[in-house]
Amino acid sequence: MENWHEKSKQALQLSGKDNTTQVSYTRAVRLLIEHFNSKSPDLITEEELQEYFLHCRNKLKWAPNTMRICYAGIRFFFENVLRRDWHILSVIRAQREHRLPTVLTTEEVRATLAHVTSPGNHAFLSTVYSCGLRLQEALHLEVTDIDKHRMMIHVQCLKSNRCRHCPVRQVGAAAACSKCFISRCRISTWHAPDSIRRFCFTVCCWCGPAGIICAVNAPVWPCAV
Repeated sequence: MENWHEKSKQALQLSGKDNTTQVSYTRAVRLLIEHFNSKSPDLITEEELQEYFLHCRNKLKWAPNTMRICYAGIRFFFENVLRRDWHILSVIRAQREHRLPTVLTTEEVRATLAHVTSPGNHAFLSTVYSCGLRLQEALHLEVTDIDKHRMMIHVQCLKSNRCRHCPVRQVGAAAACSKCFISRCRISTWHAPDSIRRFCFTVCCWCGPAGIICAVNAPVWPCAV
Protein backbone atom coordinates (compact mmCIF):
# COMPACT_ATOMS: atom_id res chain seq x y z
CA MET A 1 0.00 0.00 0.00
CA GLU A 2 2.14 2.84 -1.30
CA ASN A 3 -0.37 5.70 -1.03
CA TRP A 4 -1.47 5.13 2.57
CA HIS A 5 -0.58 8.69 3.52
CA GLU A 6 -2.85 10.25 0.90
CA LYS A 7 -5.74 7.90 1.68
CA SER A 8 -5.39 8.59 5.40
CA LYS A 9 -5.34 12.34 4.76
CA GLN A 10 -8.50 12.16 2.66
CA ALA A 11 -10.33 10.10 5.29
CA LEU A 12 -9.32 12.50 8.05
CA GLN A 13 -10.51 15.49 6.04
CA LEU A 14 -13.84 13.86 5.25
CA SER A 15 -14.36 13.10 8.95
CA GLY A 16 -13.90 16.78 9.83
CA LYS A 17 -10.66 16.44 11.78
CA ASP A 18 -8.69 19.65 12.21
CA ASN A 19 -5.13 20.05 10.95
CA THR A 20 -3.52 19.31 14.31
CA THR A 21 -5.44 16.05 14.65
CA GLN A 22 -4.58 15.08 11.09
CA VAL A 23 -0.87 15.55 11.78
CA SER A 24 -1.03 13.61 15.07
CA TYR A 25 -2.99 10.69 13.60
CA THR A 26 -0.74 10.48 10.54
CA ARG A 27 2.35 10.50 12.74
CA ALA A 28 0.93 7.62 14.82
CA VAL A 29 0.53 5.49 11.69
CA ARG A 30 3.98 6.47 10.40
CA LEU A 31 5.62 5.38 13.67
CA LEU A 32 3.80 2.05 13.41
CA ILE A 33 5.11 1.50 9.88
CA GLU A 34 8.64 2.46 10.89
CA HIS A 35 8.51 0.01 13.79
CA PHE A 36 7.99 -2.84 11.32
CA ASN A 37 10.76 -1.63 8.99
CA SER A 38 8.52 0.22 6.51
CA LYS A 39 6.19 -2.72 6.16
CA SER A 40 3.06 -1.91 4.19
CA PRO A 41 0.27 -1.13 6.71
CA ASP A 42 -2.23 -3.40 4.96
CA LEU A 43 0.13 -6.35 5.67
CA ILE A 44 0.31 -5.72 9.42
CA THR A 45 -1.63 -8.37 11.32
CA GLU A 46 -3.74 -7.99 14.42
CA GLU A 47 -1.11 -9.83 16.49
CA GLU A 48 1.61 -7.49 15.28
CA LEU A 49 -0.55 -4.51 16.12
CA GLN A 50 -1.06 -5.82 19.65
CA GLU A 51 2.68 -6.39 19.99
CA TYR A 52 3.33 -2.80 18.91
CA PHE A 53 0.91 -1.37 21.47
CA LEU A 54 2.52 -3.38 24.26
CA HIS A 55 5.98 -2.31 23.08
CA CYS A 56 5.04 1.37 23.25
CA ARG A 57 3.42 1.00 26.64
CA ASN A 58 5.89 -1.32 28.42
CA LYS A 59 9.21 -0.79 26.66
CA LEU A 60 9.06 2.81 25.48
CA LYS A 61 7.06 3.89 28.56
CA TRP A 62 4.87 6.28 26.64
CA ALA A 63 2.72 8.58 28.74
CA PRO A 64 -1.05 7.93 28.83
CA ASN A 65 -1.77 11.00 26.69
CA THR A 66 0.74 9.83 24.09
CA MET A 67 -0.79 6.36 24.10
CA ARG A 68 -4.24 7.89 23.66
CA ILE A 69 -3.14 9.65 20.47
CA CYS A 70 -1.42 6.48 19.29
CA TYR A 71 -4.56 4.39 19.83
CA ALA A 72 -6.87 6.95 18.25
CA GLY A 73 -4.72 7.50 15.16
CA ILE A 74 -4.11 3.83 14.44
CA ARG A 75 -7.72 2.88 15.20
CA PHE A 76 -8.99 5.52 12.78
CA PHE A 77 -6.65 4.36 10.04
CA PHE A 78 -7.37 0.65 10.33
CA GLU A 79 -11.13 1.09 10.70
CA ASN A 80 -11.75 3.82 8.11
CA VAL A 81 -8.97 3.32 5.56
CA LEU A 82 -8.15 -0.40 5.71
CA ARG A 83 -11.69 -1.35 6.88
CA ARG A 84 -10.42 -3.77 9.53
CA ASP A 85 -12.89 -5.06 12.10
CA TRP A 86 -10.45 -6.33 14.68
CA HIS A 87 -11.13 -7.04 18.33
CA ILE A 88 -7.96 -5.28 19.47
CA LEU A 89 -9.25 -1.99 18.06
CA SER A 90 -12.34 -2.11 20.26
CA VAL A 91 -10.58 -2.92 23.55
CA ILE A 92 -7.57 -0.60 23.55
CA ARG A 93 -7.85 2.13 26.16
CA ALA A 94 -5.36 4.55 27.67
CA GLN A 95 -5.57 5.19 31.39
CA ARG A 96 -6.38 8.72 32.41
CA GLU A 97 -3.56 10.76 33.84
CA HIS A 98 -4.34 12.97 36.82
CA ARG A 99 -1.70 15.62 37.41
CA LEU A 100 -1.85 18.75 39.47
CA PRO A 101 -0.91 21.75 37.29
CA THR A 102 1.99 23.98 38.18
CA VAL A 103 0.42 27.29 39.15
CA LEU A 104 2.80 30.21 39.60
CA THR A 105 2.10 32.86 42.19
CA THR A 106 1.79 36.51 41.15
CA GLU A 107 5.17 37.25 42.70
CA GLU A 108 6.83 34.39 40.77
CA VAL A 109 5.36 35.62 37.51
CA ARG A 110 6.49 39.18 38.17
CA ALA A 111 9.99 37.93 39.00
CA THR A 112 10.06 35.96 35.75
CA LEU A 113 8.85 38.89 33.65
CA ALA A 114 11.43 41.13 35.30
CA HIS A 115 14.16 39.14 33.53
CA VAL A 116 12.56 39.67 30.11
CA THR A 117 14.41 42.60 28.55
CA SER A 118 12.76 42.74 25.14
CA PRO A 119 9.61 44.94 25.17
CA GLY A 120 7.99 42.75 22.55
CA ASN A 121 8.59 39.54 24.52
CA HIS A 122 7.45 41.24 27.71
CA ALA A 123 4.20 42.37 26.09
CA PHE A 124 3.65 38.90 24.65
CA LEU A 125 4.26 36.99 27.90
CA SER A 126 2.26 39.47 29.97
CA THR A 127 -0.71 39.09 27.65
CA VAL A 128 -0.44 35.30 27.66
CA TYR A 129 -0.43 35.19 31.45
CA SER A 130 -2.97 37.86 32.32
CA CYS A 131 -5.51 36.68 29.72
CA GLY A 132 -4.88 32.96 30.15
CA LEU A 133 -4.04 32.38 26.48
CA ARG A 134 -2.29 29.54 24.77
CA LEU A 135 0.87 30.53 22.93
CA GLN A 136 -0.61 30.06 19.47
CA GLU A 137 -3.74 31.95 20.47
CA ALA A 138 -1.66 34.96 21.45
CA LEU A 139 0.43 34.79 18.28
CA HIS A 140 -2.70 34.93 16.14
CA LEU A 141 -4.21 37.99 17.82
CA GLU A 142 -5.25 40.74 15.42
CA VAL A 143 -6.24 44.35 16.03
CA THR A 144 -9.83 43.51 15.10
CA ASP A 145 -9.93 40.90 17.91
CA ILE A 146 -9.74 43.61 20.57
CA ASP A 147 -12.84 45.32 21.93
CA LYS A 148 -11.51 48.43 23.69
CA HIS A 149 -14.93 49.54 24.91
CA ARG A 150 -15.90 46.29 26.64
CA MET A 151 -12.28 45.47 27.59
CA MET A 152 -12.50 42.07 25.94
CA ILE A 153 -10.30 40.05 23.59
CA HIS A 154 -11.85 37.76 21.00
CA VAL A 155 -9.66 34.64 21.03
CA GLN A 156 -9.48 32.41 17.99
CA CYS A 157 -9.04 29.03 19.66
CA LEU A 158 -6.89 26.95 17.31
CA LYS A 159 -6.88 23.79 19.39
CA SER A 160 -10.60 23.05 19.63
CA ASN A 161 -11.92 25.39 16.91
CA ARG A 162 -13.99 27.20 19.55
CA CYS A 163 -13.76 30.94 19.95
CA ARG A 164 -14.11 32.72 23.28
CA HIS A 165 -13.79 36.14 24.90
CA CYS A 166 -11.21 37.01 27.56
CA PRO A 167 -11.35 40.09 29.81
CA VAL A 168 -8.33 42.38 30.11
CA ARG A 169 -7.23 44.84 32.76
CA GLN A 170 -6.65 48.58 32.49
CA VAL A 171 -3.58 50.24 33.97
CA GLY A 172 -2.00 53.65 33.86
CA ALA A 173 -2.17 55.19 30.42
CA ALA A 174 1.27 56.76 30.66
CA ALA A 175 3.04 53.50 31.47
CA ALA A 176 1.13 51.65 28.81
CA CYS A 177 1.84 54.21 26.09
CA SER A 178 5.53 54.35 26.95
CA LYS A 179 5.93 50.58 26.74
CA CYS A 180 4.05 50.42 23.47
CA PHE A 181 6.04 53.32 22.03
CA ILE A 182 9.28 51.46 22.71
CA SER A 183 7.88 48.31 21.08
CA ARG A 184 6.66 50.27 18.07
CA CYS A 185 10.10 51.85 17.55
CA ARG A 186 11.94 48.55 17.70
CA ILE A 187 9.51 46.32 15.88
CA SER A 188 10.85 47.05 12.41
CA THR A 189 14.36 45.90 13.35
CA TRP A 190 13.40 43.07 15.70
CA HIS A 191 14.61 39.78 14.24
CA ALA A 192 11.75 37.48 15.21
CA PRO A 193 9.21 35.25 13.44
CA ASP A 194 6.53 37.08 11.50
CA SER A 195 3.83 35.82 13.86
CA ILE A 196 5.50 37.43 16.89
CA ARG A 197 6.12 40.68 15.04
CA ARG A 198 2.45 40.70 14.06
CA PHE A 199 1.48 40.18 17.70
CA CYS A 200 3.62 43.11 18.86
CA PHE A 201 2.14 45.31 16.16
CA THR A 202 -1.30 44.36 17.41
CA VAL A 203 -0.37 45.27 20.99
CA CYS A 204 1.13 48.56 19.84
CA CYS A 205 -1.93 49.56 17.82
CA TRP A 206 -4.18 48.61 20.68
CA CYS A 207 -2.28 50.06 23.61
CA GLY A 208 -1.00 53.24 22.00
CA PRO A 209 -4.21 55.22 21.49
CA ALA A 210 -6.23 53.54 24.20
CA GLY A 211 -3.62 53.42 26.96
CA ILE A 212 -4.46 49.80 27.71
CA ILE A 213 -2.07 46.96 28.31
CA CYS A 214 -2.44 43.49 29.81
CA ALA A 215 -0.74 43.65 33.18
CA VAL A 216 -0.09 41.05 35.83
CA ASN A 217 -2.26 42.46 38.60
CA ALA A 218 -4.18 39.36 39.69
CA PRO A 219 -3.44 35.66 40.22
CA VAL A 220 -5.20 34.19 37.21
CA TRP A 221 -4.76 30.83 35.49
CA PRO A 222 -1.36 30.77 33.73
CA CYS A 223 -2.32 28.15 31.16
CA ALA A 224 0.54 28.83 28.78
CA VAL A 225 3.38 30.17 30.95
